[in-house]
Amino acid sequence: MLGGSQPSLEQFFDATTLANSCYPVLFFKFVHRI
Repeated sequence: MLGGSQPSLEQFFDATTLANSCYPVLFFKFVHRI
């Protein structure tokens, strides 16, 4: 399983964490622009 072409669970978790930390901020900025 090491060195496989499929994205690892850690990479998926990192991407999910990044999205979860970025989207609320973008949403907050978007809402306060109105």
